[in-house]
Amino acid sequence: MQPSLNSLRNKTRAPVPGVGPARDRVYTVPVVRQLPTHYQAWIELPDALTEAIARVHGQRVSVTPLYEGSARAATWENALLASRRGDIHCRRIYCREVALTLPGRTVVLARSLTNINDPSVAALQALQRRPLAELLFHDPLWQRPAMPVALRWHRGAGVIVGRASLWHRSGRRPGTLLVEEYFLDALFAPVDSAARLVT
Repeated sequence: MQPSLNSLRNKTRAPVPGVGPARDRVYTVPVVRQLPTHYQAWIELPDALTEAIARVHGQRVSVTPLYEGSARAATWENALLASRRGDIHCRRIYCREVALTLPGRTVVLARSLTNINDPSVAALQALQRRPLAELLFHDPLWQRPAMPVALRWHRGAGVIVGRASLWHRSGRRPGTLLVEEYFLDALFAPVDSAARLVT
């Protein structure tokens, strides 16, 4: 049976290539309510992240590419992206990593992964500097069947909170995307972003 995000709670231990050195680790947070309140609304956000950031801060969000190309998945990432043959040992993936920025500051680091042979690769390549939301929220064939899982990224001496969402595309060219989004401190200043999200 294909692994699910829920099955990985308490088990996630993953390097984050591209946006951090291999010694950095990511762990799941079993209960979102264990996190500080200002993270909770962002982790449980049902709409497009870029649109929510623009709404909260009243500024246009820009997408800055950091890395795009083949990479190696962490064990938990690979398990979710395993092919229908059940080959969880082939850890070659296609990876797109970007920074979401407001004028003068980076607010989110995002990492999108798919199997190297997945039809979604072409869609990721076509985005360039456009947000992933243009793919996932404007094509009804893309669905997120489960709530995101909260993440803690231990980066050096600090911790960055984020979330992971698994998306599936139905139709003639089905696909799977694992989307990880890590919330930087600049996302929460100078406005009360959590309050604006729920009003």
